[in-house]
This record gives sequence, structure tokens and C-alpha cells, in this order.
Amino acid sequence: PVSWTPSQDKVIVVARPEDVTILLEPEPDTVEFKVYAVMPAGPEMLVEARRGNRTVTIREARQVDLQMDQVVWLKIDPSVVNLYDETSGLLLTPVNHGDSSQR
Repeated sequence: PVSWTPSQDKVIVVARPEDVTILLEPEPDTVEFKVYAVMPAGPEMLVEARRGNRTVTIREARQVDLQMDQVVWLKIDPSVVNLYDETSGLLLTPVNHGDSSQR
């Protein structure tokens, strides 16, 4: 892993499909997307949602009635997100300047 500072130019944000939650109503810290595809997968379903040129795949354990082009809101727990340097592809780790044990 490479140390990361907020001044990093471009990063790639990665979360596992099971770490993304679909909401049918807006809530704080959610982002609006549109349902692009719903694929039943046994007791769960895989959902592809789009916003602009970004596509997110979500693994949904609940049986939610979703339709194509339906507006949904996605919530991701920031503690499960990985950041990668766009240029090198290396995993970035946060630099905590306030924690003296990291020095």
C-alpha cells in the first residue's frame, strides 16, 4: 500500500457489491442512481445501477421490487471502501497526521 493524502489527484474507489445498500428513498450520505439491470441469483439478486458513465454492481440479499430506470439511492459504509491510485493502480492507505503512533 502507498500512503494517501487528500491532495491526491485521481483515485479509484472500490467497494464489494455486498457492501452497497439500495434505498428506495433518499437519506443523508446516499447518492442517486438509476436501476439498469436486475438479475435474480437464487436467494439474492444482483443489481446494476448507473449514474452518468458510472456503473455500480450491488448484491442485494433482500427481495426488493426494482424496475428498469427506477431511481434508487446507494449507501456505502466508508470504512469498507478501498482507494487506489488511478495512475499506478496501487492501494492507498490514509495518512493520519494527528496520530503520533504512525510516525
